[in-house]
Amino acid sequence: MSSTQHTAVIVVGGGATGLFTAILLAQAGVSVVVLEVQTIHADIPRVISYMPQLEVEFRRAGLWDQLAEAAGNMSATGITFRSTSDTEKSAIYQVPHKPGAAGTLLLPQWKWIDVAVKRLRSLPHARLLMGHHLRGFDAPDPGEGPISVQVESWNGERQIHNFTCDYLIGADGGRSTVRKLSGIHFEGETLPQQLVATDMYYPGFEQAGWTGANFMVGPKHFGICSPIDSEGLWRVSFGVPEGSDITESIPMWYNNMLPLRERADCPKYTIANVGTYRAQQLCASAFCKDRVALVGDAAHLTNPYMGLGLASGFYDGASLADVLVKLLHGDATLSLLSEWAAARKEVYHKYVDPLSRAAFAAVQSSDVNTLKAQHPMIKMVEAVKAGKMKPGPLHLGTDVVRLQGLIDAR
Repeated sequence: MSSTQHTAVIVVGGGATGLFTAILLAQAGVSVVVLEVQTIHADIPRVISYMPQLEVEFRRAGLWDQLAEAAGNMSATGITFRSTSDTEKSAIYQVPHKPGAAGTLLLPQWKWIDVAVKRLRSLPHARLLMGHHLRGFDAPDPGEGPISVQVESWNGERQIHNFTCDYLIGADGGRSTVRKLSGIHFEGETLPQQLVATDMYYPGFEQAGWTGANFMVGPKHFGICSPIDSEGLWRVSFGVPEGSDITESIPMWYNNMLPLRERADCPKYTIANVGTYRAQQLCASAFCKDRVALVGDAAHLTNPYMGLGLASGFYDGASLADVLVKLLHGDATLSLLSEWAAARKEVYHKYVDPLSRAAFAAVQSSDVNTLKAQHPMIKMVEAVKAGKMKPGPLHLGTDVVRLQGLIDAR
């Protein structure tokens, strides 16, 4: 049994959102410990794209230059919608890209995490503990002492570690232990599709002249095809009915989604990685309970067809770091954390959930001619063209200085 260690903040979960939040805290001089249950970060297929507006947040965390280098400056500067009912997979709508404007950074999530881990470990106020599992915690009422956290690790033998902290963050994914131990439940639904993400090599993309993100539209065969790196690796994701045999499904879905498959001499493909997950629209009933807060997938889950899941998680972490710095410096009352939680939940219900649902439904449309009227991305582009909407990114962030709970220093 180890002696008790105190730190200002403990982040449970060393994925992208947890690392990002911890970096911002440590940069501000806050002592933070990140607990990650895995001993290594796996390279399973996850997020590969990061919307342009996140560059500001990544620069703030001191990550941008290294991320751009790791990506080989790969970015998607175009979005094309294609019909899977058409043998040629011809374009049915293209989102225009302004010359010189920033594109969507393309980088596998495990590479993003590699960059973030190096950044975190360079900061004197931060520690990352791999292979450490949260067993439980006791959070007394505010003002009655620190939060006690019990952690288990295994290094040849089982070890128990005791920590105390002022604030606890659950960044431990959709099955969050922190959320469950806090008595916070998910609200929403699991959609009736299983999603499959494959990383693969296929010369047919280059031969057909495909670039950028390609949304494949159809009532049965729908998905996304997007380059990952400059070496020819692509992400091909699609949805299959519940209970489908994934091994049998992949060739059939590829034949209906990839270009040039109708040719007798069609190029061969090589699969590098396969991952499966559920399409879910879930949101925590609360994003905090006293001094325990939730971010990222621990707080909300959404399908990937609008690209808002991890992006909104980063904005959770960015704003929560601002809140905790103010609380720890005595510049706010605990009510600020509750205000933050309500604001983040509102972002999910106002933007993330409805837009993601609409995008997911639109790519499964049986009438591709109605795509303009259905897909939220296209609707926004057309509204800007018509002068009905100002150009600019979605407002996924939360400006902490506008929330109630700050102490006026004047």
